[in-house]
Amino acid sequence: MQLNFYLPVPLNQGCKVTVELPVQYSIETVTSVNSLMVFGRYVKYTVEDGTLLILKDKNQFIIEACATYIENDKIGTIYISQLRQWKFEKATDSVKIYITSGSDDKIAQIESGVTFTPFRGEIQAKATAVNEVV
Repeated sequence: MQLNFYLPVPLNQGCKVTVELPVQYSIETVTSVNSLMVFGRYVKYTVEDGTLLILKDKNQFIIEACATYIENDKIGTIYISQLRQWKFEKATDSVKIYITSGSDDKIAQIESGVTFTPFRGEIQAKATAVNEVV
């Protein structure tokens, strides 16, 4: 899934971004998140290396996103891998984004204007093709 959002205020180095997903999505299968250059670099955050914190009870994840100072004329882009979606089309609540300082002081809260684009899944099971001649 790809999330896009406008930065509402300039962000200082060391900021943290918390993304709260709608309850219609399950964060339990997420193992990595990527952020694009808006946060000063392209970074892959993973649970394995400790750079991605998953809060399953709140359906949230947290990343330390700001490598440098960032003006608010940018669009934030975050890619979420292995996000489980419903198997049918269904309206969802909005994605919520909370931005805090490195010392966890609240900087901004974004609850509207977040666009999210699901990616198509892949079939992981092996299949055997059979051609029958009649």
